[in-house]
Parts: sequence; structure tokens; C-alpha cells
Amino acid sequence: MILRELLDVMPCDVNSKDLSADIKSISMDYRKIAPDSLFVALKGKKFDGHCFIQQAIEYGAKAVISEVHVDCSVPLIVVKNVREHLGPISSAVYGHPSKSMTIIGVTGTNGKTTVAFLIDAILREAGLNSGYIGTVDYRWSGKTQKSERTTPEAPELQELLSKMRSSEVSHVVIECSSHGIEFGRLNSINFDVCVFTNLTQDHLDHHGTMTNYANIKKQLFTQLLASSQKQNKWAIFNHDDVFGKEWAKSNIAPSVSYSISPKSKASVKPLMIDVGANGISLELVVDGQPIQLKSKLLGAYNASNLIAATTVACKLGVHPKDIESALTKFSVVPGRLERIPSNADLNVFVDYAHTDDAMTNVLSTLKKICEGRLIVVFGCGGDRDKSKRPKMMRAVENFAAVAIVTIDNPRSESPQSIIEDTLEGLSKESNLEVYTILDRREAIRKGIQLADPMDMVIITGKGHEVYQEVGGQFLSFDDRLVAKEILEGIHV
Repeated sequence: MILRELLDVMPCDVNSKDLSADIKSISMDYRKIAPDSLFVALKGKKFDGHCFIQQAIEYGAKAVISEVHVDCSVPLIVVKNVREHLGPISSAVYGHPSKSMTIIGVTGTNGKTTVAFLIDAILREAGLNSGYIGTVDYRWSGKTQKSERTTPEAPELQELLSKMRSSEVSHVVIECSSHGIEFGRLNSINFDVCVFTNLTQDHLDHHGTMTNYANIKKQLFTQLLASSQKQNKWAIFNHDDVFGKEWAKSNIAPSVSYSISPKSKASVKPLMIDVGANGISLELVVDGQPIQLKSKLLGAYNASNLIAATTVACKLGVHPKDIESALTKFSVVPGRLERIPSNADLNVFVDYAHTDDAMTNVLSTLKKICEGRLIVVFGCGGDRDKSKRPKMMRAVENFAAVAIVTIDNPRSESPQSIIEDTLEGLSKESNLEVYTILDRREAIRKGIQLADPMDMVIITGKGHEVYQEVGGQFLSFDDRLVAKEILEGIHV
């Protein structure tokens, strides 16, 4: 796109009259600059992009966008709020890809990834070419790209959508994080359907209060979905969540509410629901269409996720038989109550739960089917909301017989101080058997060694992640692989 045309999307100052450069890509990382790129210079928490302008130019940047005036040998575009305009700019550079695809946005504290995976599975079962952008990875047409963050920065997101469009992807499911919404990464995405799962305490180290957190999440509907140029838009809310119930009353867009309670006043609710040790059975009626679901997933929270995905699929016109078939086949989301296979005759699971609400959901589900003791290996993340730590301990105390408290991703914090904060949630009269082991591998080993065949071991906090962030370093670590190695050692 010619630079002169690109400037029409925003008010700005330019230091050059030569605006004839053909901009073919855009990046916030000078190391990813390709020839004929636009470099975005932003000051972040750790690095200042303005320090890398010269390197970006040497790599092929034909122009720079910034919030401040700096010396620059290529056209410098100065705007008041780069992030506000980065979405529209990126969309324009990559040819507005979301306009020609069906875009589904999923937001909420818990359940985003599972609902997104379920929707993607349904779309593929229906014969549609579906893409996924979220916490686990970025995936389309047989290609997989590592996920650096749940919702990519606007230039990367628009480039991904452009690649998907080139591969004839028709539908894309995007996990929409609160940071992604707040920092404008989703600006200029033309959504067709947006779904809200729930809101529980998380990210308060950044958002400050639950009110602020909720208001950011709500913007996916009040601003992003509302401004979408698509004609047939739907907002889908969880009626069992206090925020979802309230938001469903507003005139954001044509909306649908869903619930797991047969007695609910939600638009979509089960006529029959059975949540047991072998999975979930549901009977629903959506838009007059009867749907019978059988799923291998466990827990009431996954029943809610199944209903959310089914509601989205129905609004997209997917046939009920394709929905039923997809959800019957679906087995697991990576790192979400994922069972570790072994010959050791022990029940070991890995889950991503890193909030007290998610911990409660997972542990209450296992408690109902556990014939012996529930053993929990968990930690809390560093440089994040400290008030979650004792709450997570209390959630563990409510359901477990044994807890091994260890590190998660301590980042720049002292692992010992994180554990001390966590243990503050333990009640004085607690009967919980507690161990504190700083080495996560040894903590997992301890949990497995303590287990008998009737017990269940659940390792929470990291799920699908394949690293630990310690002191600014990313160290290779996968709970699933570690647990498998230990189980195989026991079997030998």
C-alpha cells in the first residue's frame, strides 16, 4: 500500500513530502522488519522502540511511525496514540483480511481456549476451512505457528489473517484477552460473532479492580463488535455469570444468552444435562433445532463451554448433526485437564488453572470422581496479582487431601516469597497435608510418589506451556513431559 494512502486513515504529522513508498508489511520488532516495511517505534516496559529505528531502517524499513518527533532518515509519521491507530493501519497494509472471512471472538477469564477449540472443531467437522488464533498456538490449513501471546499485536494479527485468507480460510476463531482489547490489538477486526464465557479475578496487577477488568472485556462487544462492518452480527453471553447476565440486557447487538441450568431464563439452556465420571450428556434446543450432545469432557464448567460453542455454531448456520459429531469426537484441549498416559496405573492430570475460580472448577470435578486422595501440585505466577495467591491455596484446601506448593513462572520475584504469600491462605485448623518444594520437577515427582492407584494427582498452573520464566530467562519445562518421564521411571 502506498504510504500516502495509508496516512489517510489517521491524523498525523509527517517529516517528508516523499510519501511514494510501497508499504508491504508492518512490525513493532526491528528484528522482524522485511524490505518495504513500516516500523512502529513504541516505548514499552522493558525496551524503547525508538532506540532501534536505525536498525529497522537498515533492515529495510521505508517509514517509521512514532508518538514523538525524532531524527529519522526515512519518512517519520507522528501520531498522538500509536496503539489506537495501529489496528486500522495494519488492516489497511494487509488488505483488510477480516472483511472477507467469518471472525469469531471469544473472551472471558476462564474457558476461552476450550470454547475456541470446540468452535474450531465444529467448523472443521462441517467441512469449513477454519483457523485458530489463541493461547496454545496459531493454526490454519495444516500450518502451525508458535503463540507468543494469546492475542497477537495488531500487525502480527492482521498478517496472520492475511496468510489465512491466502490459504482460503473461511472462518477464524480468535481468543480475545483483556490486554488484547485494551491495547488495541483487535481494532479494525470485523467480527461476526463474539462470545463471553465468564469473569473472575485475574490480571488485577494490571487492571487494578474488577470493575476496570470488566469494562475492558465489555469493549469487545460495545466497541469492537459494534463497529464491525458485518451485517449479521451476534453477541453471545453466559447467563450464569453476573456480568454476562447484565450485558445480555443491553442493546449491544442481537444477543443470545446461554446457561447450564434447565430452569434458567437464558435463550439456550439444557432440557437434560448429565455431568458424570464418563463425560457430559446434553439435550438442547437452539433456534428451534434439537441437539443431543455427548462429550468426553468432564465437569459442569465444560458443559457450559459445550453450550457456548454450540450456540455460536448454530448462529453461524452449522447443521446440528455436524455439531453433534464434532463434540462427540472431541477429546481434550492441550493442557486442560489432560490425562498423562502411562503404564504405572496412576491417575495424573495436567491443567492450566491459574486462578482460584479455575482451580475450584477443576478440583471439584476431580473430587467427584476420585475414589482415593486428591493430590494437587501447584504454584502461583510472579509479577502478577498477588491477591490471587492465598485464594488459590484456599481453593486447594477445600478439595484436596495433599498439596505440594512449588513455583510456577516466578519471573523476577523470589520463589520463596511467592510460596509464603500462597501459604497465607491456609487456615489454622486445616487438615491438608502440605509440602513446599521449590524445584517444580521434584514437586511433581513428590506428588506422583505419594499417589496410590485410587488417588488422583493434578498438576496445575502451566498446562500446555513448555517453559518456565525465571529471572528473565525462559527455561525449557513441560509439566506433561516431566510427569510422563517420572511415571515411566516408576513403571520401570
